[in-house]
Amino acid sequence: MRKNNAGWVGWLFLFSAFVYSLAAAPDKLEDERNFQITLQFHLAESLEKDGKLAEALLIYNDFLELYPQSDFRWKALEAKARIFKISHRYQKAVSVYKKLADMTLFSEKGLEYLFEQASLYEKTGFPVKAEKLYKRIIETNPNSPIAEKSRIRLNVQTLLSDTASACANCVEK
Repeated sequence: MRKNNAGWVGWLFLFSAFVYSLAAAPDKLEDERNFQITLQFHLAESLEKDGKLAEALLIYNDFLELYPQSDFRWKALEAKARIFKISHRYQKAVSVYKKLADMTLFSEKGLEYLFEQASLYEKTGFPVKAEKLYKRIIETNPNSPIAEKSRIRLNVQTLLSDTASACANCVEK
């Protein structure tokens, strides 16, 4: 009788170990996945810092496709916008900043993304679009530092416009 109990206890032990390993497996897989996410993101960052922007952009794109809900997605999108801006691909940078702004709505960070978008519109010759965004920032949070920067940009736009008009009048006379 003891021999049968020992066999039964042995099988129970093996079954318990198996169940425990199944229960622990998701945690191990999750840890491995988090490690892969972190590794891939840091590889892209490293390439960007080394000036290998095309390679970094490819990895950021893959990263966002593979891990769209990662905690690093904001940083990856910011990096994409930064790379586009450095590479003078302003329209692509604008679209990434727009996406970031839409994702963060009316937070301070969202206003920063709107400001970046507006600055790029200004740089690419779309002052009316820039003006609308600057005004939206000011209306959303008039006391924020970004709103102050937006007011300054609007004043500069007005001064430039007035100066251009005055110069045009001088040439005509």
